[in-house]
Amino acid sequence: MNLDRFDTYARAFAAPSRRRLLSAASAFFAPLTLLSTTEARKHKKRKRKNKNRQCPDCPICPSPPAPPTCAGSCAETCQFCFARPQASMICGESYSQTTCGTASCSSDADCVGVSNTPYCVSHVIERATGSTFPICSVGGQVTPLCAKIDPCV
Repeated sequence: MNLDRFDTYARAFAAPSRRRLLSAASAFFAPLTLLSTTEARKHKKRKRKNKNRQCPDCPICPSPPAPPTCAGSCAETCQFCFARPQASMICGESYSQTTCGTASCSSDADCVGVSNTPYCVSHVIERATGSTFPICSVGGQVTPLCAKIDPCV
């Protein structure tokens, strides 16, 4: 064997360069990385919509309770019941109110400090007959007003 040839083979196998090692390693691992992404795509779970799905039967809501009546809310000694917006019914013997059409209210908070009329009232109900009438009606529109309600005797 020729000595020059022997030296060439010896150098080639003795200490490979870093560049050669890097290219050999990348050539070996490149197919493995491609294989893993393909496998990942293959095993990815997909949600499928169920087109035959139906809503469960909804329970029928019970009807709300009837509003309290004047006779059921107030004692027999009271003459009137007063319906108030955003508040419960209140009972009284008599009432006085602010002038109809001058100012309206939407709750008792609007009546605080208004000439001794602390309650916002929309309707007056006669206890004996059950007849209802608005405390103030302007142009056919019921307008609640601030009123003073005298307690039942």
